[in-house]
Amino acid sequence: MSTSQTLKEKAREKTYGFVSEYVPVAFWGNYFGERHVRKYGRDKLLNSPYGIVEEIGEGILITLTQDPMDFDSPERKRTGKKLKSYLRLGKPSLFHRIIKSRRSEN
Repeated sequence: MSTSQTLKEKAREKTYGFVSEYVPVAFWGNYFGERHVRKYGRDKLLNSPYGIVEEIGEGILITLTQDPMDFDSPERKRTGKKLKSYLRLGKPSLFHRIIKSRRSEN
């Protein structure tokens, strides 16, 4: 779990649990904290062919273009789709949830 989320939970501030389970979409800037680095794999994140990858502390930041003002550009949208596919971002399908639950039972 990321440090900021841990601190918010200790302070009893509202957090969004789904973000700790999966990353919903690829935004212009995507910070993968410790938990997500373990989930997606440090090597896979660092070697992403999509976006600009930078290691920051225990996490990894992937931005989709050089300029944050390009957040709505066609380039950012194309790169975001490719990154989403590469990392399999988004809510896990029913199939993946069933497989995961069966693995945890064994």
